[in-house]
Amino acid sequence: IDFGRQIRPILSNTCFTCHGPDEEARDSELRLDTKAGAFVDLEGHRAIVPGKPRESSLYLRLVSKDADEKMPPPDSGRKLTAQQIELVRRWIEQGAKWDEHWSFVARRGSFASNCLLARRLSERGVRFVQLFLGGQPWDSHNNIRTSLLGICRRTDKPSAALVKDLKSRGLLETTLVHWGGEIGRLPVTEGEGEKCGRDHNGQGFSMWLAGGGIKGGITYGQTDEFGHKAAVDKVSPNDYQATLLHLFGMDHNRLVYHYNAQEQKLTDNRPCRIVSELLA
Repeated sequence: IDFGRQIRPILSNTCFTCHGPDEEARDSELRLDTKAGAFVDLEGHRAIVPGKPRESSLYLRLVSKDADEKMPPPDSGRKLTAQQIELVRRWIEQGAKWDEHWSFVARRGSFASNCLLARRLSERGVRFVQLFLGGQPWDSHNNIRTSLLGICRRTDKPSAALVKDLKSRGLLETTLVHWGGEIGRLPVTEGEGEKCGRDHNGQGFSMWLAGGGIKGGITYGQTDEFGHKAAVDKVSPNDYQATLLHLFGMDHNRLVYHYNAQEQKLTDNRPCRIVSELLA
C-alpha cells in the first residue's frame, strides 16, 4: 500500500481537523500529524501498531459501531467507504510505512497550499487569481452544524495568512482581495433535527474585502432584524461591480465588451453607483 497516494489522502480528509496540529480544533490527545503522535501510548492504546491492525486504535475506531468511539464521528459529515477502511487495515498490517513528513503538511490542492500559490502568482504579475475550496462544500442544505465548522477550519487561517503575506511583501496596496460567494443562506433552517441545513438567500449576505484601495476596519450595510434581506446601506451587485471597476481604474459606463454581435456593459445600463464609503 502506497502511503502518499492511498493512505495520506484518507487521513488528511477525515482526521486532520480533530487530530492535527491545531490545538484549538483538536478534540482529544490523539495526534496523527507526527510519527511520535501516531505511536504514543495513550492509557495503554496506540493509534498505530505496525503489523497489528487489531491492536491499533486508529483502525478499531474506524470500524467501531459505538457512536462515541466511531472515527470519523457520525455527525461530522465525513464517512469512509469499506474499501478505504480496508486500505488502512492492509497498510497497518504491512508495517505502516509513512513518508518522512507524515500526513498533515500542506499538500497540493489544499486551500492553504493554493493561498501560497496565489501569493506567488501575484508576485509574478498575474493580474487575476481565483481560489476555490475543492468539492464546493459550501452549499449547506444539510448537516450545517458539523460541515460548516470543518469548512471554516480549512479556510479561516489560510485566508488570513494570505492577506498578511501580501501586506508583508508590500503587495496589498495594489492587490484587491475579495472573499465571498455567489449567494448567502437563509436565517431559517431547512429540514429538521441535527441534520438540518439552510437554503439559498440572495437578498442579504456578506463578503469581505482587503487591500487595493479599500477602507480597512469597517463594516458597511445591515440586514433586517431577521437577517433575511439587506435593509440599511444596500449594495446591489451592480453597485459592487461599478465600485470594483473604479478601483481598477475603469469607468463602468464606458467599459464595453462584444457578445452575440452586440456591445455589452457589465452593469448593463442599470442604475448603480460607486460606493464611495468603502474607498480608502
